[in-house]
Amino acid sequence: MRLFLILLGLGARFCSTLVYSTFVDSDTDEAAAKKYASEGFEIVFSDEFNTPDRQFKDGDDPTWTALDKNDYTNAALHYYKDTAVSTSDGMMKIKTDFGVNTFKAKNEKTGAFTRKNKYYTSGQVQTWNKFCFTGGIIEVSASPPGHPSIGGLWPAIWMMGNLARATYVGSSDWMWPWSYDECEEKNQESQLISKCAVNPHFDLLSHSGRGAPEIDIFEGMAGPSEKLPNTKIKKPYFSTSLQVSPGVQNPRPVLTHKPLDGKWYEGMSYGTNSSLNNFFYGVQLKHTPEQYTYQSDAISANTAIEPKEYSRQHVFKVDWRPNDSITWYLDDVFLYKISQPNLNITGSKIPDEPMYLILNTAISSTWGFPTKTDSCKCTSYDCSDPSCTCAFPTGFCDNIPSSFDVDWVRIYQHSEAINLGCSTKDKPTRKYIQGNEEKFKRPEDDVPIKSVRRGGGDCDVDGECGGGGKCDNGGCVCGEGYTGPMCLAEDKEYPGGTFLDETDETIEVEGVHLPAIFLGVMFLLVVVLVAACCKRVTERRERMGRYEYIKVGETEGYKSGGRYDRASSNRV
Repeated sequence: MRLFLILLGLGARFCSTLVYSTFVDSDTDEAAAKKYASEGFEIVFSDEFNTPDRQFKDGDDPTWTALDKNDYTNAALHYYKDTAVSTSDGMMKIKTDFGVNTFKAKNEKTGAFTRKNKYYTSGQVQTWNKFCFTGGIIEVSASPPGHPSIGGLWPAIWMMGNLARATYVGSSDWMWPWSYDECEEKNQESQLISKCAVNPHFDLLSHSGRGAPEIDIFEGMAGPSEKLPNTKIKKPYFSTSLQVSPGVQNPRPVLTHKPLDGKWYEGMSYGTNSSLNNFFYGVQLKHTPEQYTYQSDAISANTAIEPKEYSRQHVFKVDWRPNDSITWYLDDVFLYKISQPNLNITGSKIPDEPMYLILNTAISSTWGFPTKTDSCKCTSYDCSDPSCTCAFPTGFCDNIPSSFDVDWVRIYQHSEAINLGCSTKDKPTRKYIQGNEEKFKRPEDDVPIKSVRRGGGDCDVDGECGGGGKCDNGGCVCGEGYTGPMCLAEDKEYPGGTFLDETDETIEVEGVHLPAIFLGVMFLLVVVLVAACCKRVTERRERMGRYEYIKVGETEGYKSGGRYDRASSNRV
């Protein structure tokens, strides 16, 4: 029986490896799928957002989760609502609008909760603990929100290591943005998963430094064109960054000034319209006692963009090669490159963690807002409050509502380096998240992320149910290959279950003796299982067209959820 279970598990693993290729959207055309084929790259993920009215609430979509919570990070003035993100006109639209949001805020010093208001609603979607990848070429076609000469909106396309979840502050403590694999006593207390650790819990590997580094593909900064201090860059511009710990110690660079020679990261390459970002070098994350405090660094470039070009669709691209380099592009034009030797000053490394995607628009009093003077008495940042006129960028209140429009997202990996999964054999995360769920969910949630609901959405007629679904007794019934309450999302969920997972255990079979006829029956059953699975995959591919077999490395744990926070001055 144990041998049968092993054979069954291997058959299931083979099937699940094939099914994983369905992370490619069936609407992705052949030219896009084969864009980097001559360089040995295959497309491993895409979302074209062509189906209208897709929703991204928790439990609605197999790939993306829209947040529904307050953002406690980076002096945020907005509240994330899951209704702020949907699809229309062939795009995912992340909308920012006015709206009073009342919530309970915790005083970290006293522990007491008080009711607070925020006056702006916005959206963030993330693939945390659903779809992750390690390395590859990531492309996102998007148009930033708002007017290019009006500041205050903070659109972003970024990636984070799966061990932390954006906007969930507890998950990022001593985790974000570590990318360090050295055993050094001075960093042991401030890096939660240190290389010095022997036999750590949660199936983490001994002597393996871990963390949740951040790669920022795009962070838009609109505003009036004016000379900025000590740089050739003018607004509007956007930032591209790697954020890591440990950080450079004193003397640190002074904001708006260039770093001292030999005291900062050196040797990075810059494109024609790009230069050092001298407006943000990272943040110190303070904790008590003092040895738990640590420094994060932002190794960042700014790229100028013409106002007439700012608001149109652009392809923001990053080529991420773990332990080697990160290179950024705009519409395939080179912008900025960081290589592993550039990080020698601290010993941090180009990330090799499984990372997930995040798309959002934030509003922060630290991003494009004027510095408040003592005479400015605004506390609410409410556009209807006359006392707050002094606190806003010129024209800010007329720049809302706005929409961050994402046309498509595509990811490619080299055929010899396919590495998909949020918890891999070399970089496990699943049991750590399960053992620390309270850090990855709101207090009122039972689980960090709900299982995707297949069908059951309210309907009156068949046409309200996507993917060839039917309306039966007032509820959608999904057709083959579609999921979500209204059957509007392609079913991309990784097949979990009770099959043998090689990353969790190995079953020894030496000494098992079974009758030949019994072995023959077991073998036949496995063959039937694999054949049935292959038939389903073949049918799916015929519907999708074009795509060849995609080999996937060892991966586990696709269904669980989580949450992160982020302590950077960029957005969590």
